[in-house]
Amino acid sequence: MVCASPLGAGLGGAVSLKLVVTAVVACPSKPKPTSTTTTSNSTAQPHCPNCHLNPRTSTRTSRLNIQTPRNLQAWHRATIERSQVRSSGTFPTTTTLSPQTQTNPLLPSPDGHVFQVEYAGEAVKRGTCAVGVKGQDVVVLGCEKRSAMKLQDTRITPSKIGLVDTHVCLAFAGLNADARILVDKARLEAQSHRLNLEDPVTIEYITKYVAGVQQRYTQSGGVRPFGISTLIVGFDKGSEVPRLYQTEPSGIYSAWKANAIGRSSKTVREFLERNYKEDMDREATVRLAIKSLLEVVQTGAKNIEIAIMAPGKTLELLPVEDIENYVKNIEQEKQEEADKKKKGRTPGQGSAAILTRQKDESEQ
Repeated sequence: MVCASPLGAGLGGAVSLKLVVTAVVACPSKPKPTSTTTTSNSTAQPHCPNCHLNPRTSTRTSRLNIQTPRNLQAWHRATIERSQVRSSGTFPTTTTLSPQTQTNPLLPSPDGHVFQVEYAGEAVKRGTCAVGVKGQDVVVLGCEKRSAMKLQDTRITPSKIGLVDTHVCLAFAGLNADARILVDKARLEAQSHRLNLEDPVTIEYITKYVAGVQQRYTQSGGVRPFGISTLIVGFDKGSEVPRLYQTEPSGIYSAWKANAIGRSSKTVREFLERNYKEDMDREATVRLAIKSLLEVVQTGAKNIEIAIMAPGKTLELLPVEDIENYVKNIEQEKQEEADKKKKGRTPGQGSAAILTRQKDESEQ
């Protein structure tokens, strides 16, 4: 064993190293020594590059705890600073994060943003639009469908509306593959709840579950958040009050009377705010859902999907022919309103006509 330590380093600050204890160790290239040598040289001797032995004395110099005077001064200064901090009870208010911590996408940025969650929100905004509207005794989901390719089989094209249980329905906007996984998890939870408790899930319970799954994927390593936002609708057991909830990629969920998600959702939501009424019947609710989607969809009924839920009944998907009839009636009403506005304008009342009259009067 070899031990070497500066004496009085804690008090003296810069103390030169005077004593080094060395043990005799045989060098492979020299005869085996038979005695132990102690040297007080303060100047380090050149060492063998292979075994770190002093070639003059064939001894190995201990490198444990050997500090130069400059290192001792820095250590002494740091010790005094730590003792002052402890005695004063004040601690530094700023912390410098390591580069790995600063670039970790699952940690909030200095201004409070979690970038992976915001990227998932951008995926939702780029997805097709989905609308949910509550009526007096009915709830309607409407979705925008993407146009199918010429050679694509539309019979197996995945729908944007999925049935979680017999009384719970879900629509989404965002990444289809992420939605498929999340819907499967929700269905499994609904079946497990029915099997264990012999009672169907409530709409709020399954909404909390879906939001909880989305939230867990925002703080786990090696995964990313779900790039979808959902609208969950249905009726609780023995209740005729429609339920409508929304979940977001961050795990937030909220209840709504009418809402829209996906691309141009802000425009559709503003339209719903202007035209929504709480006492709407089935016909008016379906009509409002289709009319709000037409604010975004320009291709008509072929790219619109409507699902209707009523208490005690299974999910009803509206046929394409019925959607086309609604679209024709809505477009006809819009045309009549435009004609009325044109007829309501009397000639010579516009700003251009007023400026023309003022010019003629000034010339006269």
